[in-house]
Amino acid sequence: MIRNLFFALAMVIPTIASADSIVGTVISSVPITQKEYVNKPVQYCKQERAHRSGDIIAGMAIGGLLGKGISGKDNGAIAGAILGGVIAADGPQKYVTRCDTYSKHVLQETVVGYSTIVDTGIGQVNLETDRKYFNGERINIYLGH
Repeated sequence: MIRNLFFALAMVIPTIASADSIVGTVISSVPITQKEYVNKPVQYCKQERAHRSGDIIAGMAIGGLLGKGISGKDNGAIAGAILGGVIAADGPQKYVTRCDTYSKHVLQETVVGYSTIVDTGIGQVNLETDRKYFNGERINIYLGH
């Protein structure tokens, strides 16, 4: 039996040495990673009350005109302006969204390749590949010249 094994290996080894590629079965393929710090933009948003000075001034102007129109007197205009400003200020609150973007220094892990172990039938080969292979997948291994 040992003689048959040596005979089989003697037949296979010259064939592999002269071939341009061999076929193997993937045993494992795990990521090779690299860690580095990068600047990542981060957006921070918050709700703020809108400035209402324009609404208050408009309310005072309309109130003053109505007060003067109803009473016909300047005192009516003043009272109308005050009342119009108070009503405008007491109205529904308006909110605006304000966003700021800043740069955050973060540690990022990036896949730069895969360590792939392939069983060739006569031994295992560890390759660095640019894509992930699945266990049991058959691949060609090209022999360099």
